[in-house]
Amino acid sequence: MVNLGLAYNKRYWDTLEGQRNIERKYTFNEIEEILTSKQLISSEGYLDWVDESDSFVLKTTYPGLLIGTGYLHEAPDENDAIKLGFYFDYTSGMPMIPASSVKGVLKSYFPSTCGEASEYEQDVQKINMAKTKLISEMLGNKLSTYQDIKELRDSIFGKSSEEEGMRTQQDIFFDATIYCHGNENKKEILGKDYITPHKNPTKNPTPISMLKILPNVEICFRFETKDSIIQSEDGRLVKITTTDKMNLFKELLLFGGVGAKTNVGYGQFEA
Repeated sequence: MVNLGLAYNKRYWDTLEGQRNIERKYTFNEIEEILTSKQLISSEGYLDWVDESDSFVLKTTYPGLLIGTGYLHEAPDENDAIKLGFYFDYTSGMPMIPASSVKGVLKSYFPSTCGEASEYEQDVQKINMAKTKLISEMLGNKLSTYQDIKELRDSIFGKSSEEEGMRTQQDIFFDATIYCHGNENKKEILGKDYITPHKNPTKNPTPISMLKILPNVEICFRFETKDSIIQSEDGRLVKITTTDKMNLFKELLLFGGVGAKTNVGYGQFEA
């Protein structure tokens, strides 16, 4: 099986004349053919089974999913080269969504702590109330106040303890990986796309090429969650189970997506 990360981040640049003294040189077109052709999916780097108790599978929708676009990947002398970066697992070379990205996007939907003297405190409070309502509805109104949702946030993502000098117990997030049915299937998972930033309204834009995960590719999101007991503001002890959390994570990812350029449709999923 081709190591896609190696092909994209190293072999792609072996095409530059005089840059490396190697036995075989590829052309840009050859590397792009390797990246975007149907790949032999094996159990190495891909999941072919899921444990439904702590994971779920979502399918990418049009136009696809962008991850790692902030990484540098540009050859100034090659106009048609793929200009934007992409994230591959270092060991397997497989495209995946880092655990830190999954955790970060989920945490962003929870209310944050308001600054006492912030110039934008009122705006932050309005956003927090909207987030509180969103999480509350997705949990079936088991928790309803800002303080309740904030306690749940801390139980999921952890919080710093100044007294103990450590972080509290929290749930664990894993890298989200490509999911396939069976050990050997050929499937197109990567494709080439373009963005056209208009820097000057009187001039034609210069297209910038990039790599993306194609639509209809299944991604498995994996977690290790624990039941949380939240003491609500009205004095009740509310149990948020691992099932509640998994359903919440799934709904949030379906609601807002993950990755770059979600505001223009990338990174969206369907169940």
